[in-house]
Amino acid sequence: MARGLKADVNEVRLGARATERELKTLSTAGRLANYRIVHFATHGVLAGQLTGTREPGLILTPPAVATDEDDGYLSAGEIAGLKLDADW
Repeated sequence: MARGLKADVNEVRLGARATERELKTLSTAGRLANYRIVHFATHGVLAGQLTGTREPGLILTPPAVATDEDDGYLSAGEIAGLKLDADW
């Protein structure tokens, strides 16, 4: 995907770098707002489909130990709180 869009492949987050914490850190630092394209190749979940969830979200790489900040589940509310300005 990155190569096809002529994007910097070093900015691609895969595996251990595809975490909720990483995404939130990019957002807080203002770097996420600089991305023209944000593409998630992951599983989406409907509200209530996953035990303990009340809203839809995306499943990211889970941390070794879940915390309130990073449980591997990026809910719609958390997505709405990200500083995004992407065209896609």
